Amino acid sequence: MKRPFHIFFLLICCFVALHACKLETSDNGKLDGYWKLCLVDTIATGGRLDLTESSLFWSVQLNMLTMRDNQQISKGEYTFRFDHNGNTLRVYEPRKYEKVNGDTLLTNPSQIRKFGINDLDVTFTIDHLSNRRMHLSDEHHHLYFTKF
Repeated sequence: MKRPFHIFFLLICCFVALHACKLETSDNGKLDGYWKLCLVDTIATGGRLDLTESSLFWSVQLNMLTMRDNQQISKGEYTFRFDHNGNTLRVYEPRKYEKVNGDTLLTNPSQIRKFGINDLDVTFTIDHLSNRRMHLSDEHHHLYFTKF
């Protein structure tokens, strides 16, 4: 008589556990991943900055965008909110990553310019996005990335 009750109880527990766990999935498609910033073209001057020897990376996962300078990890990691809609990518609310004091909201974009970000809220056009390459542009720059 106790056996059916144990089986029933076990089934109820499994049902509750399956519905209580929510797996987060990403709708970012090919944008998800670890991107190395390789080249920046400045529209106003026609200048070109080759960054293939640098260590500037954008990391996109779920709803977080992290920009990191791997040569200056202690001074160079920032997190952003972002919206990816079709062929646009809005990057906003930059915060300096700090383990001890919590992430500090930036009020000046000077610290993030090396990543191709000139404003605290910028919208890029996604000119090209594949499994290996990404090309973004705004009114100031063209940014070229390779996926790692």
